[in-house]
Amino acid sequence: MALLSTAILALCWSDPQFVIPLAPNGQVQAGDTVGYQVVLTHACTSNQVIDLSTDNPDAFDSFPSTVTVTAGNSSAVFYATTAEDAEGSIQVSASANGKTAIGVMEILQPQDAGH
Repeated sequence: MALLSTAILALCWSDPQFVIPLAPNGQVQAGDTVGYQVVLTHACTSNQVIDLSTDNPDAFDSFPSTVTVTAGNSSAVFYATTAEDAEGSIQVSASANGKTAIGVMEILQPQDAGH
C-alpha cells in the first residue's frame, strides 16, 4: 500500500477593501510623511503582500511598492513622504488578487494650510 503525501499551501484570498489616509481630513502638507492603512475584507491565516501604487509618483519622495498584512490581521499601515513641491489631489491604490482599493488624499502647500 503506497502512502500519499498531501501538502496544503495556505493562501489568502482576502481582497483590499479600503485605503485610508491617516491624516486629519485627508489632508497633509507637502514634505510631510503620512501613514496609510490598507484594510482587507477579512483576516488571513497567512501573510498577504499587497501591491501599492499612486497616480502621481512625482508627488512622493518615498513610496513603498508593497505592504504586508501579517497573518491573523485584516489591515496594515505603511508610510510615504510627500515631495516638497507636491500639491493637489492624489490617489493611492492597494491591489491583490485582481482587486484594487483606492484612497484619495489632498497635498497642501504651506500657504494653503488651514483653508
